[in-house]
Amino acid sequence: MTLKALSKTELFKPAWKQLDDPTENEHLPGTQAMRVFHPMAGVHVDNPYSGEPEVLVGGLEQGIATVKTYQPGTDKYSRNFIETALLRNGAANNLPNVNPGMGSAGDLLIIAGGTRGPDNSSGPGQGADKKVLVMDANTKQVERLPDMPHGRALPVVTASPDGRYVLVGGGYGVENVGANQAVPTHKMVEVFDRKKGEWVDVASTFPGLESLPVPRFAGAAVWVQDKGLDRIFFIGGSQQWQGLETSEPTKQIDVYDVCSKCWYQSELTTPRLLPGVATRILEDGKPQIVIAGGGTGLLPARTDPQIYSSELLDPRELTRGFGQHLPVQPALSMSLPTSNHSRTIDWSSTALVMKSARPSACKGADAVTMAYHFGFSRAYGAKLGE
Repeated sequence: MTLKALSKTELFKPAWKQLDDPTENEHLPGTQAMRVFHPMAGVHVDNPYSGEPEVLVGGLEQGIATVKTYQPGTDKYSRNFIETALLRNGAANNLPNVNPGMGSAGDLLIIAGGTRGPDNSSGPGQGADKKVLVMDANTKQVERLPDMPHGRALPVVTASPDGRYVLVGGGYGVENVGANQAVPTHKMVEVFDRKKGEWVDVASTFPGLESLPVPRFAGAAVWVQDKGLDRIFFIGGSQQWQGLETSEPTKQIDVYDVCSKCWYQSELTTPRLLPGVATRILEDGKPQIVIAGGGTGLLPARTDPQIYSSELLDPRELTRGFGQHLPVQPALSMSLPTSNHSRTIDWSSTALVMKSARPSACKGADAVTMAYHFGFSRAYGAKLGE
């Protein structure tokens, strides 16, 4: 892989400003000690009613799917009704949905899969969820798609930029995996056509996309279209399930070219579990993928640093470079509810959100973009393009 020298206009060097803590002061003793919000995906929109900007952020809280709305004008978060109305899995005991995959595209936040309970309660993957929800960040309306054919937890999730195709790939666990059985990870890719209202035959609609080159879960995916470019990127995650905090992450980036029906491969400099991935528009109008945050897994006998470097990927040339480091996030020490034991979590999933506008000839307000970085204990925002 060839490293590309980046010009000043291409460098990702935001002047980060710290925002309100996305955990909403939920580091509390006793039963609330583990209530930490792990952001996974986000969408930036201008609220059509108030005219004010806001960011819809989806993530996990104690492994449970949660959606919050961040309002830059007040620097505050509010929970969205989707958390209680639709995120439960419909089992007889109405357990919450644990460890779904999340992604975004355009104005859409997508939540797919998950399990019916904690991994240690009935075996990893027991009762794998097939539910897929698509939430419009402008209207806050939620569309529940027909169940996907195969349930799994922590799949990679994205959609085409126009919102027509919703893609769910990989993931771990299947129905009826017992507590003492090995947990499989998957290569399968399923695509829903929102225009036709059906899960498509991927092999005929997108030949070669029906199976990822390697199994993958807890990664990120982004679909980029631009002037003849039409590619889907599957980034980071892990290939073998060993528990969310101990699974070894991968550097591998798999790229499916929709036009040529071919796969290409690149790699990250550092392996990342649950990285933040977003596409921004450069001053010359070209897209660029920014990859930041995430973690390398919490291995035994050592704490794991969250990854602060930002990596830049040219979606057309598949060359990469580096941007400014993200602000440092301190480790979070938490006491378990049932004991005095404490542990330090030094990694997290990350939501990286861009408000991108193609630059105009007059270099007006539409040439300014925003970037937001949401981590487990800190959040930051920055203006770009000025």
